[in-house]
This record gives sequence, C-alpha cells and structure tokens, in this order.
Amino acid sequence: MYTTLLLDFSGEIAHITLNRPDKRNAISAQMIAELQSALDAIEKTRARVGIVSGAGKAFCAGMDLEMLSAIAKQSPAENQEDSRRIAKMLRRIWSFPRPLIAAVNGPAFAGGCGIATLCDFTLATPEAKFGYTEVKIGFLPAIVSVFLTRQIGQKRSRDLLLTGRIIGAEEAKEYGLITEVVPAERLLDRARELAQVLIEASPSSLTRAKRLLVSAEAASLDADLERAILENARIRCTPDFKEGVVEYKRMEIEDDCQIVVADLRCRYHHPARYDEVLRVRTRISKSRNRVIRFGYELFRDADGQLLATGETTHIICGRNGKPKLLPQKYRSIFEAIAAEIPERSPA
Repeated sequence: MYTTLLLDFSGEIAHITLNRPDKRNAISAQMIAELQSALDAIEKTRARVGIVSGAGKAFCAGMDLEMLSAIAKQSPAENQEDSRRIAKMLRRIWSFPRPLIAAVNGPAFAGGCGIATLCDFTLATPEAKFGYTEVKIGFLPAIVSVFLTRQIGQKRSRDLLLTGRIIGAEEAKEYGLITEVVPAERLLDRARELAQVLIEASPSSLTRAKRLLVSAEAASLDADLERAILENARIRCTPDFKEGVVEYKRMEIEDDCQIVVADLRCRYHHPARYDEVLRVRTRISKSRNRVIRFGYELFRDADGQLLATGETTHIICGRNGKPKLLPQKYRSIFEAIAAEIPERSPA
C-alpha cells in the first residue's frame, strides 16, 4: 500500500516508519502524500497514539535532492501548489487529534526536522542531529519557521534558521526542540512506554486538550502559513535557489562532499520586531582546501539598518565523517567568489 513508509499497529499504538533508508528517508512528493494518507488511516482506527521513526541510520534528511532539482524547473503556480502541500503535511502533524511521538534515531534536517519536532513528544538518541539547513543551498525555511518561532522563540529560531547550523540532541533539548534524550538501544521501547502512559489517560481528556492547544494558535498560525507558502514559492524562482540545488546535489551525490558547520560566531547590533521583514546578505569570505568560511549580514528591509553580523566556518567531509579536500572544480568557484569580496572580520 505504501512505498515510502511502513504503517503497523500493535494494540492501541500505530507506528509509522519513514522507509527510504537508501535516501536517508528524504522527503519526496510520494512520501508527503503517503504520510497524509497514513495519518488519515490511523484516525479511522482505534489506535490512540502514533509513533513516527526512521528506517536505517537517519530519521529524515529533509527534501530529496531529486525533488529539489525538479522544483527548480517548475512554474510559479506549480511552486505555490507544491509549497502548500508541504505546509498542509506539517500542519497535519502539528494538529493531529491523537498524540504523536517522534523517535529520532539519527539526522533530522530541514523538513525532516519539522516532522520530528512537530510531534507532541520528540525522543532522540545522543547521536541524533537537528538543523534547518535550507539557507546553505539558496532555499528558505519559510514554512518550518512558522512553527519554530512558536516552539522556541524568536532569538533561538533566528540562530538556527539564519546560520543553518546543525545541533546535537542535548542542545536541541536545551532549546526546547525535543522532549528527552534516550540511549539508542532504548529508543523505541521508551516511545512505547510513553505511548502506554498516554493510553492510560482519559481518551476524551486527551482529545479535548489537544483541540484546545491547537485552537489557541490555529488562526494566527494559518495566516502566517499563507505568507510562508508565498515566500517559499517565490524563492524557488530565484537564481540562487536553482544554482544552489544543482551544485549542492552534484557535490553531495557525485563527489561525496558534505559541508559541515565547525564554528559559528554572531553579534547582534540592534533589535527587530517579530513582524518586520528582514534581508540576509551572505558572502564567501574565505575558501581553502578543506575549509569554507561564510559571512552573514542581517538588515531591516524598511530602512536598511544593519541588525546583526556573523560568520560560520565549514569543513568538507565525506559520508564517513572524515575531512577531505574539496575537489578543484568547486574550489576554483569558491575561491573566485571569495576574491571578489574584501575580507571582513566578524563583528
């Protein structure tokens, strides 16, 4: 029935397993549709709690690069419709009438991080990693930002969304993204234990509590989602997105090059209100063999005032996690871009 996930039932517990281990359970159009279908199926059964996990060594690596490549060729109308499908999936998880528990066994990035953290409870192993990496490929974390700012607040959301940095399970717990850090060998057992605690509660009380929590935020969240859908669709038409997807896909798949955050520095100069439109200017300040350094400047759109500056240092690694030399064809591109922009010290 499903090709990208598994759906199993054990008593009053439903278990969805994202099942594309060869793609690190990356989100495809088919997975979006099947995840919606699986949640609909669960709601029609006597299952009272759902568990969501990932097959293999990853929970979900975000959007499939093949899907992103296809998106780069779509019309504005197609991009808007596609953005709406993604928003609908994430909102469905957030508002699902029965408790959902995410059991995160490995990387959960971009949209995958959204799936993991929008469940009511998020359990993660010490090895799990979380991050919203869209800015690294010219994309925009517009839709997930609507939920994230409500979960962890503006300051921490800006940290994660503007830098695209990856954080570990302990820091994710400190930020309020996850509920509990669990040893890998205990992850699913702990998820079932938590599910049993929820099953023992009053069914009507749980349903009403979830409905109350959702209704308190629904109107403002839906309005913000509409704006995010439009922004998500617009950025897909930009040269940065189209070039970033193609090059990142080539680097990751063909040349086994992963760009990993090694250091982050940021300084805030002036505050901003939550409803202000901001612009981010990104530049490559240095490129050397195994290291790339990016500089960031955050401006208020209305008056151009500089609000924050920062710098991230990245190392090039293979899939095995070991540092490696950036192939010359990419090194030349990065070094040329860096040479065009004067070096500036981070604030």
